[in-house]
Amino acid sequence: MENNKLKIAILTGDELRHRYYANTLTHEFEVVLVAHEKKANVHEKTDFGETGNDIIAQHFSNRGANEAKYFANPPASKALKTVSLMTGEVNKIAFVKDLLKSSPDYILLFGSSLIGDDILQAFPNKVINLHLGLSPYYRGSGTLFWPLVDGKPECVGSTIHLAVKKIDAGGILGQVRPEIDPQDGPHDIGNKTILASLAAIKKLISGYANGKIYPEYVDMSVGKLCLRKHLSPESIMELNNKMKNGVITRYLESKHSRDAHVKIVDVQA
Repeated sequence: MENNKLKIAILTGDELRHRYYANTLTHEFEVVLVAHEKKANVHEKTDFGETGNDIIAQHFSNRGANEAKYFANPPASKALKTVSLMTGEVNKIAFVKDLLKSSPDYILLFGSSLIGDDILQAFPNKVINLHLGLSPYYRGSGTLFWPLVDGKPECVGSTIHLAVKKIDAGGILGQVRPEIDPQDGPHDIGNKTILASLAAIKKLISGYANGKIYPEYVDMSVGKLCLRKHLSPESIMELNNKMKNGVITRYLESKHSRDAHVKIVDVQA
């Protein structure tokens, strides 16, 4: 089935990256509904003392500024309907009714709240999530941050997978790594991952709809589960030190062999 004949609903966040993602896909598919969910600011942690709080705040300020470089001018949306929601409202009865009424062939998730049973059961194997992280190696939250803290840029990438109740555990349609340059900072790498993911999704959704791509299931008992509570000023300082000390340069010098040791479900396969 051609992209422009697939009816898609997009459930996403309301930051620049989410709007760029949604608006771009409205030019690739018939997008019948976009829901932008305003999320609580979970990054405003204030329990680390003045110096620690400043480190946390600066990290996310830098992320916002870098995001503006990549996503400040999204294409105009061609969605048939766009709604704004508060945190968790994607699972409220009123919105679920709207979603059912729009009759999408597939639902795409990026940065929304966890989807509940009402949606998952109404659209079995038709809800597809963009996880910014390579499953099973890094699952949960901050999964583009922690690989760099751990000195493992080969574990930076994204996973496009079927959404299930367990976090980031559904069958994988494809995974991508970004094209990293030596001068890239951590936020450049994250935003490049989103752009690479957008290009992959166009191919993956069509291939899945046409029966040419099948979900692959990997062992989710391995890897690292990352939680928001793990973020600390110390981990941010460790990230900054790793970047200053050439973690990206060393990775690029042996990229082929390092990538080969972290196998992914390649979109090109």
